Amino acid sequence: MVSLYAALCADLVLFNSAWNRDSFLTGCEALLGKLPDAVPPGTVSVLAGKAEVLPVPVEVHVAAGERHVGPLQLLWNHRWEHDQGPTGLLDLVRGLVDDDIAFTLHVVGQQFREQPPEFAELQRMLGSADALGEWGFVDDRAAYESLLQRCDVVLSTALHDFQGLSVIEACAAGCTPLLPDRLAYPEYAGAEFLYSDIPGAVTRLAAWAALKSAGQPLPALDVSRFSPGELLPRYRQLLRSQGVGKPVS
Repeated sequence: MVSLYAALCADLVLFNSAWNRDSFLTGCEALLGKLPDAVPPGTVSVLAGKAEVLPVPVEVHVAAGERHVGPLQLLWNHRWEHDQGPTGLLDLVRGLVDDDIAFTLHVVGQQFREQPPEFAELQRMLGSADALGEWGFVDDRAAYESLLQRCDVVLSTALHDFQGLSVIEACAAGCTPLLPDRLAYPEYAGAEFLYSDIPGAVTRLAAWAALKSAGQPLPALDVSRFSPGELLPRYRQLLRSQGVGKPVS
């Protein structure tokens, strides 16, 4: 309700992806339909009429570098919470191990006191398969940027992601993304970077591992559309259209 009231009061409502906008409007319609009192007609249409999509800029200082020689280097760089899909990640690793695909997986990101139990099982499985790379939060920025430069593929198994900033940042550093064909990802990643189920993701990684072993480059995703140079002019234009006189620096 707080988000709904704020949006109704606003002159302009910006969402960082169409998925964010559409899921919000759908959720508002479902919520209003459950309210016992009369709801003003056309409320969701009013919100939709002042909603626009404007992504969060991703300022990247990491230049794409030489990739790591040897097995496929995989990166999972998300919050260690249920909505980031640790069960899917565990199933993906199990599939890679069962298919005898050589890889190293780096699992990094923000951690919390309580963690989904899948992470303990994942660490055990990777250790047994001699596929365990970096593990845990990397608090040194230079070390994190070095990791991005070494990895071949950035993975997502997310159940909730409105834009995917960590994925975009890794792509800007030269990683090839492998992403679910849901949420915000299809808005900027083509079919060659998307999977519909875990077996499909394993098959794609097997093909990319073969490419790497043959000395062939993996497909690259251009994420320059998310750079400040591309997006800040749009921010300025929208703010000025709303009567904000001071330019954004």
